[in-house]
Amino acid sequence: MISAKNRSTTIVGDSVTIVGSTDPTKLGRKGEVVLETYKTLVLDSAAGGERRRIRVEKKGTVLQIEGSKTVIDGCDIIGRLEDRLSSRRGA
Repeated sequence: MISAKNRSTTIVGDSVTIVGSTDPTKLGRKGEVVLETYKTLVLDSAAGGERRRIRVEKKGTVLQIEGSKTVIDGCDIIGRLEDRLSSRRGA
């Protein structure tokens, strides 16, 4: 397992699986990240043959990027994407 602590890139557009969650109804859900806000991610999911968007809190959620061993703890990416990207560039 590879941790992505202090991830400085976006996960928008990545397909992810929820591998840990304080909300048991979200566990195992898969989808493409289509929006990232300060405290949440929005996944475009095709569960049960119908497309739906689900909002997932970052806090209490662990995600795995599909096709890789990268695991992201939602607590590590709480905050605005713009702030994470600019702090890594030294701005």
